[in-house]
Amino acid sequence: MVLAGVINDDPADPTPTLVAAIAGGIVFFGLMFGAALWQQLRARAESEEARFGKGVAVGYSITGAVVTGLGLAAVWRAGIQGEDAAIFIAPLVGIVVVWAGVALWLVHRYSS
Repeated sequence: MVLAGVINDDPADPTPTLVAAIAGGIVFFGLMFGAALWQQLRARAESEEARFGKGVAVGYSITGAVVTGLGLAAVWRAGIQGEDAAIFIAPLVGIVVVWAGVALWLVHRYSS
């Protein structure tokens, strides 16, 4: 990313740095969520409780990947295309609010 900023011949143009940041985010988060899902799907879940926990973990990882993808798409749309990113931000916020509600419900339900 630093190299993209240094090589850029127009310091006022953030496009190369944004492209490098988005590409780096895609690679990094793709590897992180991919590795997490791979481990979660390979794990054996013998009991009903373990299967439920595995399902929660897989759902959490998939939701995290979707939210991250929407965030990177919003940066692309607003930062590179110069357009309104609300098309990505609105569902991102909605998913996070529902996600937080489900997480709180799960913690409350299974904490006792």
